[in-house]
Amino acid sequence: MNRTYNAQVDNGLFVLAYYLNKSYKDLTMDDLKSSVDLFADKMYSSVSEDGKPAKTNWYSLSTQSHNNSFLNQYTRTRDKIYNQLKDLIDGIGQDKVCMCCGERLVNIKYENDAINAFLAGAPSTKNFFNKSNNLQTIDICNKCLYLSYISFLNTQKLGYAFLYLSDSDEFMEYITEELQLNWKTLDITLKQSDMDRHFIETMSEFISYEDIFDDMTYIDLIYFQNGKTNYYEEDTVPKEKIRFLLRLKKRGLINEFYNLKLFKPYLKDKFLMYYLVDRNKLEMKCGEKLYRELEEHSMTKKEIELIKYTTEKLLERDSAENILKDLKLCNKKSEFERFIKDRSKDVLVYDSLEDFIELTEGFYKYKSVLEANLLIKKNKGGC
Repeated sequence: MNRTYNAQVDNGLFVLAYYLNKSYKDLTMDDLKSSVDLFADKMYSSVSEDGKPAKTNWYSLSTQSHNNSFLNQYTRTRDKIYNQLKDLIDGIGQDKVCMCCGERLVNIKYENDAINAFLAGAPSTKNFFNKSNNLQTIDICNKCLYLSYISFLNTQKLGYAFLYLSDSDEFMEYITEELQLNWKTLDITLKQSDMDRHFIETMSEFISYEDIFDDMTYIDLIYFQNGKTNYYEEDTVPKEKIRFLLRLKKRGLINEFYNLKLFKPYLKDKFLMYYLVDRNKLEMKCGEKLYRELEEHSMTKKEIELIKYTTEKLLERDSAENILKDLKLCNKKSEFERFIKDRSKDVLVYDSLEDFIELTEGFYKYKSVLEANLLIKKNKGGC
């Protein structure tokens, strides 16, 4: 079988491969058909203890990850889950090509409303995706629905239902094994705001700054809800960002990074230097070591040299405290430009016209970095 890079389908594929002790590339339709008993047992035991709700990660997710009463009703039985899985297998057809896996396995006569129940975000012939009533069938095959169903066993709880998805087969194999071995002890109290610590700890358990997977270019962090209400959010963490976060951990700076709540802005490509200064108190929020790491990571050498030169020239004529008071009043580009010109009346605080244009055009960025550099100098004394 091949990967689809749909989060639920691919996680189900790796779950199937794990329990059958095979590479996903070697899985066949016969393997899928023979796994019904196995997964009926696994899924039932994950949500039930002697006919009562199990106090596990997966039971707490049963009303979020799949819009499926067989997983979360108190009267559920192992046979109901088995019949549902068997029905999916028996419903595999050959009418159309599947939009997920690209194989001709779609059964146009299969009950379309089931698709939305098994696959988060999938359209339905009766929901808002089909207001014009021109959507008669959903071209998603039952093989993919089956895999998305058993992806439940790879789903975690971080406020919402949560899945990892990476282009790295090795990472997907690793995270699947970890979840299957430790599912009874997973922390079900985690919230979406805990993602930074959870992600870094997960990554640092099996890779280091020096040893990151050759086959990895990204990891997707996917939060979703597919129950009475729907929700979907996806954050992509490229390999170079994973490497940087692991470097911070190695250098003992990751807790400071956590406390500043920089993880989400970092994933969204925000300019992190902006978050390091308390502009009301004119104080640094972080230590110089973390600041220099973020400066080096966020800026080019030329940009760092430019702001270093300007900082030194400003301090030749005035104190950091006075400069910061004036700088605080610069709330737009024209005010920052006037600040640079006023401070250059006797001695230029930039090296060339090109540098002046760079400083003023990059007002948002350079004001933040200039504030931080001045505060660091002030904290060291003598400025």
